Amino acid sequence: MQIVVFGCGEVILPKSGFLKCSTGDWTPFQLLSGGRVAVMTDLPAHAEKTWALADAKADGPGGEHPDVIPHAVRATRQGTLLRIENGLTGVLLPTGQGAGQHAPAPIQGIRYRDGTWTATGPNALRGGVTGPQVRWIESGPLKVVVELTYRGESGLYTSTVELQAGQPSILIEEEASAEVAYTLNVFEGLKPNEARYEGHHSTSVEAGHEADGRPYRPNHERGNSEAIVDLVGSRTFPRMAGWDPWCVDTGYYWQMYDKDGPAGANLFGVFAGRASRLIGTRASGVNVYCSPGAAGIAVSYRRAHMPTVRLHWGIFLGVKGEDLTDPRRVQGINRQINLHAGINLSKLAGYGLDDYPDPARGYGAMYMPKEALDAMVRRVRSDEAFYRRIYADGYTRPLFDMWRDPSGKSLTNVVRSIVEAEGPHAGSGRSILTAMVHERGTHQFNTAYWKGAAQMAKKALWIDQVLAHPGLSAKDRTRVKAVAALFGGILWDDDFTPISNWREHGLNLGTPNMPVQYAGGRYTLALFLSEHPAMKARLGAVPEHARDQVHSQVNESGAHMGGTHYIGASAWPTINTLLQLKQAGLLDAFKTEERLARFAEFYMQLATPPEPRFAGRRMMIPTGDAEPDDVLLLCGMLGTGFAGTDAALSARLMGMWDRAGRPHDSFYGTTVVKVDERLPTADPALGSAHFPGSMAVLRSGWGTKHESALWLIAGDHYRDHRHNDRGEVMIYALSAPLSLDFGSMYSPRAPSALVKSVLAPADTKWRTVPAAFDDMSGNWDNSALADFKAGANGGHATAVMQGFGSQWTRAASLAEFAPDRPVFAIQDRFTGGPFVWSINLFCEDEIDTPEGQRRPGDGFALKPGVNRLVCTGQALPAHPSRGIDWLLYLICSQTQEGFLSQWSHRNHVPTRQVLLRIKGSEGFRVVIVPYPKGQPPDDIQVREEGGLTGVTLKGKTVRFDGEGTFAVR
Repeated sequence: MQIVVFGCGEVILPKSGFLKCSTGDWTPFQLLSGGRVAVMTDLPAHAEKTWALADAKADGPGGEHPDVIPHAVRATRQGTLLRIENGLTGVLLPTGQGAGQHAPAPIQGIRYRDGTWTATGPNALRGGVTGPQVRWIESGPLKVVVELTYRGESGLYTSTVELQAGQPSILIEEEASAEVAYTLNVFEGLKPNEARYEGHHSTSVEAGHEADGRPYRPNHERGNSEAIVDLVGSRTFPRMAGWDPWCVDTGYYWQMYDKDGPAGANLFGVFAGRASRLIGTRASGVNVYCSPGAAGIAVSYRRAHMPTVRLHWGIFLGVKGEDLTDPRRVQGINRQINLHAGINLSKLAGYGLDDYPDPARGYGAMYMPKEALDAMVRRVRSDEAFYRRIYADGYTRPLFDMWRDPSGKSLTNVVRSIVEAEGPHAGSGRSILTAMVHERGTHQFNTAYWKGAAQMAKKALWIDQVLAHPGLSAKDRTRVKAVAALFGGILWDDDFTPISNWREHGLNLGTPNMPVQYAGGRYTLALFLSEHPAMKARLGAVPEHARDQVHSQVNESGAHMGGTHYIGASAWPTINTLLQLKQAGLLDAFKTEERLARFAEFYMQLATPPEPRFAGRRMMIPTGDAEPDDVLLLCGMLGTGFAGTDAALSARLMGMWDRAGRPHDSFYGTTVVKVDERLPTADPALGSAHFPGSMAVLRSGWGTKHESALWLIAGDHYRDHRHNDRGEVMIYALSAPLSLDFGSMYSPRAPSALVKSVLAPADTKWRTVPAAFDDMSGNWDNSALADFKAGANGGHATAVMQGFGSQWTRAASLAEFAPDRPVFAIQDRFTGGPFVWSINLFCEDEIDTPEGQRRPGDGFALKPGVNRLVCTGQALPAHPSRGIDWLLYLICSQTQEGFLSQWSHRNHVPTRQVLLRIKGSEGFRVVIVPYPKGQPPDDIQVREEGGLTGVTLKGKTVRFDGEGTFAVR
């Protein structure tokens, strides 16, 4: 049973009584403030209940008064206290006035389930306020709500306390411009010696451990489960999270109990309430504490640069044997959180799940023109090779089968997947509701926040296709439309994810892409449900929000904020929205937003030469948390978006998508319905380019077997999932990898500067094997591109990094002496020091140095002058020359210390590289001369020429100055 609230307007009704339900039963009701009515009911699965206000009675059918309903809320006076109870729990509130340190806290006692009163104080409110003034908002019998207001020189503090019939929780909303605090000692009647919480992870066993005694692992490693905390000594634990999926050493609820007590023992819990009500809670909230003979909660409000702080939370009073289960299972407190802070019957009633008008344009073409989609469906039916290619997307196979099956039999499977499929990743109406009601609700790992948005948004695409199917029955049409309305209601509900007022609440929304992903899900449903009454008011703001998303992700140069893998995490849902807006006729951002075209150029410039490790497909370089096999997925969607707007750019994008292997994916809904594969393709014809805020790229030999490229990573618009990679270079030479970022993603995560081709302070762990991939001590504070010049084949770029009290300038150059003879130069100068110069080398372990062959773990000396190293590249059987080798020259002005390290990972694309390290105090000058495997040049000369670096090869001479500029003569 729960209290369900409906709007009723200004009606003449008894303050409480009974309403006749459509089932024939009489349901208790209470008239609430604000033109609302509350009823106490349940709703079995597949059931429907309605009530007619005209049938309202003050007394029940047998003449009974509403106060006789089980666990009705009653309020009585107890001296200067107000005693509110419902038969399960109760709370004592002050009614008398107090001042200064003598003002009574808003709670003066709590009733446990066995009838014991605890935290009876008297409990003082600290903060120099006077009060309370008491105001009744609701007076029962289904809800009692009392507001207590305190005043002080620094502002106001209000505590609103609510108790509902039949519920074992006390709900509290507190708002403060004054800074106040109070403590509730709940030891009496509980005597706790153990606690539990559910959060992200703990930093130690003492801060939280799993049932087997190990530290509480991150939730992606352990799944949904609780941390156990031993209540020993005197400890105050970190604040309970109001809303934070990444909270450490704490959770969104806490439970305390006597682990040795009987099944009927009391259980005390506190939980985060409605996320939509939070304002400025970064330094405010509820802390659990313990000390010998005491345990409870400390509540405090600190403004921390916010004018007002507001928190909604609850106190749960349970029974140990009924409400405390195995730490891996759903707890009784979870269901109370779902009911009072998540998705309840009141919410569902307001989401508008009944039928609603269809859009005038119909269904079936959310992302590209109907004729393109129809052509794709015909191809699914007639082109076996195409069908098998897209069938690799296992998630979307039921939809592909529905298209392929003209009989309509497969339609039933898709409807079932939308409405009633079960499982944590099913994304169906049933699975989402199960998580919201019976599991961990808005905190469920697989369905909360952006993960839930992704599940619901990609199912909206299925709903669109099903509603366009001529064989859909009227019954199934109603069901799938209800699921769409459910998803729209949840995603636009700030109790599910508090994103509408993100500027006010100060909550942790995660990495920069996560709120973008979530917003993308909102916009998908708003545009799809354009005629739904609840969405019409929201629809008008979507075009402007979509433009804002483009501008927040992409700077004026076209550079994106993300590491290469995580570009898709924010750009993909945004492009989804832009394609939808274009189809709906609301906005063609591909025509109006110049940044989109610049982003398209930036995105294509992430392409490697044809990669011999990946069947000659062009892949995406890995920066930040990324992988070597990340694909240029967005080119097809961008090419489709620019079709009809910029035909030349569209064709180049489609050409790049083709050269990337024509990839599809379904993470945000299958791209099969977002890429018009009929569009013409053209050679992307890329040359050197720079994108301030992120990187410069130098290219030569585009489209030939001698294609070479160097990327210089610099600029701080790039920030999402970034590593310590300011100033990093990556190199492909003659269509083979020469120096790569490892791209290990999270297996393991390797953010350290000590596995990047950068400069790092000499006091880091640079002489270790394997390299210290997780050492975070070598990160430069900021970076920017300083100079760039593109040549016909190559060019140069300069970047400046600052940090460690120093300034580091890196100049990178690519000069082509002949189509098969590119030369790279890297020159570094700095203030302060010493520093360690490092480069990742995609070569075999043995390197020829001036002191002979050396392997990882070996050191060697470099003498003043030109020092030559010979590197044997790793074998690449699919490469035209089975790989490359190269000469690496270091021009030293003094003796320098060299060392070879090594690192590798066995992510699903295992990568192993040798790390060449050089320690020096007066800068570094390096020249790299690659050549086809086993074919070293016999006419190469590298010289130091009074501060310039001279290189002669193929009868031509280049002199590189310290800024990287050069001319081939």
